[in-house]
Amino acid sequence: MKVVRLHDRNNLRLNVEPDPIPGVREDLINIKAVEICGSDLHRFMEGGIGNDQLNHPLVLGHEFAGVSESGVNVAVDQAITCGKYDLCRNSWN
Repeated sequence: MKVVRLHDRNNLRLNVEPDPIPGVREDLINIKAVEICGSDLHRFMEGGIGNDQLNHPLVLGHEFAGVSESGVNVAVDQAITCGKYDLCRNSWN
């Protein structure tokens, strides 16, 4: 699959990477829309936000919507957890 990664300020590069393989209780999402938010803009223009500086290539657009392989419409914001699974319950610890 094709992925655009931010390598440094104003430095976006197109990469070809292996397709992700879903784990147990995971589903692939066919992305239909991506939002570029303020944190993405700060990382692109300034290389980070405060102490959170870009130190490795990063895919921007962490808020997105699409359709899962099982046909479910989904909207994703990685900052909001479902609280159902161990990983989600422990994500803030």
